[in-house]
Amino acid sequence: MGSRFASLDLPEHLRPWLEQGVRFLYREEGWPAPKPARQARQRASQQRPAPQARQAERPAPGGQPTQAKAAPDRARKSPDPQLSANRSGSPSMQAYLQGTRTDANQTWPAPWDTYLQRLNPNAKVVFTYFELCRDLGGEPNRERGDIWRRLLTKLAWPKGFSTFWPVSQPRADSPASQPTAKPALFWRGASRANVHTLAVFGKRAAMILFPERPYRHCRFTFQGLNILFLPSPAQLVDQDVSSMRTTFQALSSISTDVS
Repeated sequence: MGSRFASLDLPEHLRPWLEQGVRFLYREEGWPAPKPARQARQRASQQRPAPQARQAERPAPGGQPTQAKAAPDRARKSPDPQLSANRSGSPSMQAYLQGTRTDANQTWPAPWDTYLQRLNPNAKVVFTYFELCRDLGGEPNRERGDIWRRLLTKLAWPKGFSTFWPVSQPRADSPASQPTAKPALFWRGASRANVHTLAVFGKRAAMILFPERPYRHCRFTFQGLNILFLPSPAQLVDQDVSSMRTTFQALSSISTDVS
């Protein structure tokens, strides 16, 4: 009873002595050690089931006890964009199959019949971008033309190593409007060339051919082809240093020894 908190656990029959000022009592055989209230409360809390355990034992509506569902060991993996692009049900694969399975003797619609005359069937690299159909028409963009000439001169590829093939066509009712995407016709023409690498410039062209794949500067494979996602022609025309470096490094890594 020497503790200053001992009065909290004092038996009721000794409390009147405390109120009279008595602080210590002598007992020859000694006093039993008091059990603090905190120990009693702690023991009671240990005997009480945990909230999670009580929830796990709660009966289901059908009367049977249920168990809490364990958390998954690892997060569910997101689908691989490359695998998604190669699945038969993906938009890019559907357009690829539609284009490559077209009868070779089937006539080409205008203006693709004129585009076909410029396609080099022996080229190993195909360049494409959204506005290419305009540059193959009667009013090509001079700035874009200059960019391609300088780039190909710097790459110093053999003659006929690369060619251009569009992913879209001008609208017949409004040529000045945004071109219309034609992915199946693109794949039909690309399959006629001995292509090794497809260089896709800009997000709009990339989304036409691979709508299920996030656009970023990268390299991947599709149906045995090496696909390059590169900066847009507008970025190259603006002389953006980072875009020009990315483009040249990606294209210069292509070997000219491919068969």
